[in-house]
Amino acid sequence: MINVPISASATYDTANITNNVVYVSVNSGNEHASGSIDDPFKSIEAARDYMRTLQLDADNRGIIYIRGGVYSVSDS
Repeated sequence: MINVPISASATYDTANITNNVVYVSVNSGNEHASGSIDDPFKSIEAARDYMRTLQLDADNRGIIYIRGGVYSVSDS
């Protein structure tokens, strides 16, 4: 298991991003959440697994916003 501290955010070009946006919060999230800003996933893996269910490609990308905290990542 790897602990990944997250403390900064980056700015991305969102021109090709549609509604494929999810949020993660280790402190207030839920593994069975919707991934919205008000109902974030608890883990990066849950957000990753959700994104894998979408039809994403070079013209239709997704983005995962990760709120600050320490995330334990055991699977990639």
